[in-house]
Amino acid sequence: MTIKIVCFDDNPSDIKNLKASFTEKKHKINFRSYDLRESWNEQSDRAKEIAEFNPDLAIVDLADQSGTGEANAGFRIIRKLKELQDQPELNMNKFPVVAWSKLLKTDTERGQALRQRVENFRAIPIFKPRREKFNVAEILRKSGLSQ
Repeated sequence: MTIKIVCFDDNPSDIKNLKASFTEKKHKINFRSYDLRESWNEQSDRAKEIAEFNPDLAIVDLADQSGTGEANAGFRIIRKLKELQDQPELNMNKFPVVAWSKLLKTDTERGQALRQRVENFRAIPIFKPRREKFNVAEILRKSGLSQ
């Protein structure tokens, strides 16, 4: 089975490492990535492209690390993805959305508050480690794509 993944991140290195983490574990993937900072709406080419791609999983970085100052970029993308899925005429999968960030450490008050906000957006919070391989098994398990 090929897993179709759409990823939103502002760090090209993280996108490259995420894709490599999936292929290293012998998962067949069809992977598309987008810059978290780019603006889009339901009428844009990006929305149409995502709807046609019909992903099985979306992975969205929460924090804009590039310094544009948009602290809510990830939440904006999650909301847009949920809105796309809610359009019956698109006939899209109801795919899970993983929100990942290094800020999602559960041992801090800020991390716990951010985790709660992610869950309020009906997304799956996952801690994004730095300088380590990404835990593909955890991503797939928490998103319901693997046992």
